Amino acid sequence: MNGTTKNSSIGNSVSDKLKLWQSVEKTDPKYTNGFSRPGGFSGTAINATYLIRKATELWGPMGSSWGAEIADERYVEGAEGTIIHVLRILFFYPEGRFPSYGQTTFVGENKNGKFTDEEAPKKSLTDAITKALSMLGFSADVFLGLYDDNKYVNDRRDEFAGKGHSASDGAFAALEPEEKEAAKSIAAQIVDLWTQGKEHGAYAEFYEAGLSNDMKVGIWELLRPNSKVRNGIKKIADENKRKVAA
Repeated sequence: MNGTTKNSSIGNSVSDKLKLWQSVEKTDPKYTNGFSRPGGFSGTAINATYLIRKATELWGPMGSSWGAEIADERYVEGAEGTIIHVLRILFFYPEGRFPSYGQTTFVGENKNGKFTDEEAPKKSLTDAITKALSMLGFSADVFLGLYDDNKYVNDRRDEFAGKGHSASDGAFAALEPEEKEAAKSIAAQIVDLWTQGKEHGAYAEFYEAGLSNDMKVGIWELLRPNSKVRNGIKKIADENKRKVAA
């Protein structure tokens, strides 16, 4: 009897500690976008304003019971003349405060040549705030890798849209007319590339083209009859993630 009471008490304690996390961990797919980086790394980016809005719904306007105080900032020299802007904040919310960091390339080089990003400090601040919110559980489903599962994304789309259709269907139907045409074209191109033996080209067309999650899930649905293609693309994605992790 005492053992049962003790276990129940521990369970309630854990549940209470996760209350905030569980209230903000799910992400509306409408505010996400796919991204890719050199080396085969790809993932899901979350709209920063969306995260700030979620925090505002919980705690009120930023700067009242929650927000960020800039602790320090500096410019750090990197390789080959690059300069990184690094910002440290003290993030505070009703239950405490803790540090968080954000950083942005201030002077660097891309495919167009050398550049200077005059908005680097602003981007670093946004980066630090969103990282702090992620530590509290905001959009944890993305950071935990659940957005790699298209069924999970469909479930969240249905949940946030309040629609009753099956979570595994209807993603394509939910796209705008012009998006549907684009999705059909991309899906056909992916199948064509795979049929020609250009597997990595098919992978890049899906994972490295900067498609929104809505578009990606719609295309994934169109590819359903071609399970060999879908499974193959997913296998390449998994291999790339293992290489990055190593």
